[in-house]
Amino acid sequence: MIGIDTVRLSFCNSVSLSSNEKPSMDKIFIENLHISGRHGALDHERSYEQKFLVDISVDFDTQLGAKSDKLVDTLDYARLRDIARDTIESQSSVYLIEKLADTIARKILTKDARIESVTITIRKPSIFPTGVPGVTIARTQKKKEQMKKNV
Repeated sequence: MIGIDTVRLSFCNSVSLSSNEKPSMDKIFIENLHISGRHGALDHERSYEQKFLVDISVDFDTQLGAKSDKLVDTLDYARLRDIARDTIESQSSVYLIEKLADTIARKILTKDARIESVTITIRKPSIFPTGVPGVTIARTQKKKEQMKKNV
């Protein structure tokens, strides 16, 4: 099951820049996705479905989409949601949320080369009576030059 509390786009690019300033990258993000899955380091955590809260933020140049007003020219955040949902709902052999976050991030980066980097936060709100544990990871797209060096 999946629910979305907040879905919003954040445009962070500066409009006026001096000649030596590099524009900051825009962000497209989803916050508080509610996704159920069976993950945890302990056996009892994997014996029942528990709720995971997921935040996804990608660095992405939104200027073309802002200019054309066409979805094809930007990043559809539904794709981000689908990757997170499919990973958490289908990867029941994964124990740690660190592994889930890393898997989601890498899948997102491989789906669209226009994405500069991605940050994933996963929280487990049902684990403790007070406090919500979680993890935040960040991954960066390999540049073409880096990929050539690695070959």
